[in-house]
Amino acid sequence: MFVGFDQFVYVRGELELVGRALGLDILGGPFIPNVEGSVSDPDRAFREADAARKCGVRRGGGLHPNVVEPQNRAFTPPHEEVEEAKWVLEQYRQFKASGKVWEEIDGRVIDSYEARRAEELLEWSKLCAERDLEKAEAVACARASEAAEART
Repeated sequence: MFVGFDQFVYVRGELELVGRALGLDILGGPFIPNVEGSVSDPDRAFREADAARKCGVRRGGGLHPNVVEPQNRAFTPPHEEVEEAKWVLEQYRQFKASGKVWEEIDGRVIDSYEARRAEELLEWSKLCAERDLEKAEAVACARASEAAEART
């Protein structure tokens, strides 16, 4: 755990490939060396979760309350990725309507695989937004309750 390299990168890559091929949820993620042993560093938590999200992982976890917000932020797709996913789907729909199965646009191949990845990202973004709304409503309710108790 406290070495400066990922000694298991190949094995984890193979396991993730097999898991994805079988349609299983992937619970692992990329290894970022933790040479200090800290479990409460919010910057590290963000970097780990961001790297995991970029690898397609949608779950995280932490041992310390300081890592919850950075992980939530990092696992939520950024606006740029959401817009890019919308663009990919629009391009895919346009050329698919003309009978093509793939197209190269600006040096990038767009096909059913890329379209599916874009759909998954948009669905994940929607779920994150819904969960953020639930959390905001719960916080507002708790604050209202605390304010009511303080008045009595």
